[in-house]
Amino acid sequence: MLLARAGVAPWRLLGHAGARADQRGLGRAERAQNVRGSMRARRRGEGARVVLVDDVVTTGATFDEAARVLGQAGFEVVAAVALAATARHSGLRGDAPTTRSN
Repeated sequence: MLLARAGVAPWRLLGHAGARADQRGLGRAERAQNVRGSMRARRRGEGARVVLVDDVVTTGATFDEAARVLGQAGFEVVAAVALAATARHSGLRGDAPTTRSN
C-alpha cells in the first residue's frame, strides 16, 4: 500500500454498514444513492482532523458519503486524496482491468 511505503499508518475509520450494488454502469445520481448508508464510523472523532484516501475517483460519491459519515461522527475532514483516478466512460461495462504489483 502506498501509505505504508510513505511511512504513514492509516486510521481505519470506516466500516461497512450494508450491501451496495456494483457501481459500474451507474450515473452520478445513481452512484450517490447506491453508497448512501453503506458506511459507518468505527469510532467518534471528537474534532480529529482527517484526510480521506481512496484509490479511484469517478464521480466522488464514495468520498462524499465517507465525508458525511465521518462528519456526523465528529471528525473534521480536511481533504480527500485519490491515489488513482479514471474518467467516466459512458457505456463502459465489464470487469476492471487486472493489474500486477511489483
